[in-house]
Amino acid sequence: MTTGEMILYYRKERKLSQEELGQMLSVSRQTISLWETGQTVPTIENLVRLKEIFGVSIDSLLGCAEETGEGAKPEIPKERYRFKFDKKELLGINLRLNIRRIAGWVLVPVLWFVFFAMNVGENSESFIGVIFGVFLVSLFSSVIRIVTFIRNTKRYLLPDSQYTFDYSFYEDRLEAVAEKDGEALRTEKLYYGEIESAAELEKYFVLFIKNRHYVIRKAELDNASAVTGVFAALKCKKYRLTHPILSKIMSTVLFILSIVSWPLAHIVTTKAAGSILHDGESLTEQMNILLDHEWIFFLFIPIPLTSLILGFIEEKRGLSGWKKNIIVGFIFTGILIAFGLFAFFPRTMIPE
Repeated sequence: MTTGEMILYYRKERKLSQEELGQMLSVSRQTISLWETGQTVPTIENLVRLKEIFGVSIDSLLGCAEETGEGAKPEIPKERYRFKFDKKELLGINLRLNIRRIAGWVLVPVLWFVFFAMNVGENSESFIGVIFGVFLVSLFSSVIRIVTFIRNTKRYLLPDSQYTFDYSFYEDRLEAVAEKDGEALRTEKLYYGEIESAAELEKYFVLFIKNRHYVIRKAELDNASAVTGVFAALKCKKYRLTHPILSKIMSTVLFILSIVSWPLAHIVTTKAAGSILHDGESLTEQMNILLDHEWIFFLFIPIPLTSLILGFIEEKRGLSGWKKNIIVGFIFTGILIAFGLFAFFPRTMIPE
């Protein structure tokens, strides 16, 4: 290990901040940061003072001593990496990890409403009431889940964009240090056996423990990185979201659902309007009743809109086959919006 790494190690071991150590040495916090990052080295005088503060030998500070006892050379990590993520990157990772759940939260209430609308006028009022009640419960549950997801993302994930993460991989654990402006603000030891779950994406490994994400960018790993072996050896639940077949299946299903969303919305709207039509009503009255129910088209917008948004996300990730979802999603989202707006148009132009 370098002199800077040794200073960083012993400072953390003594639970000193860079500012506190700087005050002991009569130097600035920035000077300590430069030493620890290897941009400069301390003078002989400062090395002697560091030796006294840490209670170790100068050889140990220089990273070349094999000692025993209090001043023993610290355990050297197998690999060490530094990662910095912006909010956009973290948000993309989180959406990729949860996109199927989000799609389910959106589609389940829509499908329950379709089932409700298709049974209006066909079954007893009590049965219709039960279906509508289930629809309201599913809608409320989905809203709560989405709000909780957004809140947890803002609380636990997006703040990580403020930090630079220093990851040291040991035989039995990961030591993660969150730094801001060169100052270590949070240090955590994550033993591999305590990791609750893990996911592998095309460009990342993600570890989960205690409502926190620990993201590892694959592109920055060594060619024969031990991190891959660590991930493979984890005993927790693991997810691999890298298989192109899954992406292809999802793309095809959303493509088909987007195409049928308009005729399905039309069928549901017609049945809902037909349930309150009476014999002898004029064409104008029938058309007005139908137009009054055109707002139902809005309820089907999440289907092609999901296809459109996912298409952009997957294409940006470099996966092929999603352009058709973007096109179809855009077209049918527009069609459903247009038909839904008919519910708000003036009716005076409809002839008898």
